[in-house]
Amino acid sequence: MQKSEKSKSSPGSTPGAVPVPQAGDQDQEVKIRVTDKRFWVQEGTDAPAQESSSSLKPTYVEELEKGRAEAEKKVEQVLASYREFRDMAEAENRQARERIRNEYEKRVQQAQGEMVEKFIDIFENLERALIHVGKSPDREGLLKGIELIHGQFGGVLDELGLEEVAGVGEPYNPELAEAVAVTEVSEPEKDNLILEVVRKGYRLNGKLVRPARVTVGRAREKKNPGRAGREKDKSTKDRKESSTKENDEPRMDTNEHQ
Repeated sequence: MQKSEKSKSSPGSTPGAVPVPQAGDQDQEVKIRVTDKRFWVQEGTDAPAQESSSSLKPTYVEELEKGRAEAEKKVEQVLASYREFRDMAEAENRQARERIRNEYEKRVQQAQGEMVEKFIDIFENLERALIHVGKSPDREGLLKGIELIHGQFGGVLDELGLEEVAGVGEPYNPELAEAVAVTEVSEPEKDNLILEVVRKGYRLNGKLVRPARVTVGRAREKKNPGRAGREKDKSTKDRKESSTKENDEPRMDTNEHQ
């Protein structure tokens, strides 16, 4: 112990210098700090520094950061649920559209089949009429057959809801017919009436399919003399009166002479 005290107070020693072990001081502990500068060791040693720096933050800041992290996590969960729900909704809408389209096509095909079935009989009757004409050219029989087929065809169109519009004698309606010609009529009651149907118009279940083409009547306008006509009549009347006076004056002179 005495030797160690002598070494501390020995002259020539520098303050703050690391004591050098002397002979006989083997029992004394010398603490030397060694810094390992290898990068993989230094990375591991930075973690405590970061933990110590984060631990220096106030408590309420840590709570706010923790709350923000939880809120972001919940937002991500909600977005994930929304995306899943959106994909499911789009898939269901796509399937629903496909079902509706398939059902619509099926109904259209069914309606077409029912309509064609109604016209098959008419088509077969026309074939029979052609075959009959080829075998025996009977004009009266052919005419009668065509009339029957025409009536059958008209009955089918009536069942489908087809009706004619804008007939002869009806008032002209520009929403149902097109006036291709205008004819003057002497009867006032025929004014703006349909005189002739050039092409028939049809309406199917209340909807116009084809407008008719018609000839419309227009009553003749009565001549109404205007101011010029009245002045002309007045001047003519004045001339007649003046000529009458001139003819009467010589007669009066002759009578006085006599």
